[in-house]
Amino acid sequence: MAEFVKEVESFLSDLISRKKVSLEDAEVLILEKVRSWKPKLLEMCVSQHPSVQDHESVACPECQQACVPLCQRERNFMTVCGSVRVRRWVYRCGRGHRHSPWESKQKLRDTGHIV
Repeated sequence: MAEFVKEVESFLSDLISRKKVSLEDAEVLILEKVRSWKPKLLEMCVSQHPSVQDHESVACPECQQACVPLCQRERNFMTVCGSVRVRRWVYRCGRGHRHSPWESKQKLRDTGHIV
């Protein structure tokens, strides 16, 4: 997030330092930049922090056995903000089934086994 804040500050500093920038030019520059930031903002909002897992107990949707956290994985999703890469926790049951509760909560279609 710190890198993104620096990017915003740099953009604003550059824009403010321009001499005689018109309202129309500033508006166009800002809209273009904000469009490019939408996926980054969405990724920061929905990606799960590495040290934070789902706090509820997780049961395997296939066999109902208890699951344990396996690791964090990234996956690309297409959204109205564009393509975003989301970090989410993947869990595994005793039978080896893997799944991501975050994806279920978001009602995302399952595209096969999580690798």
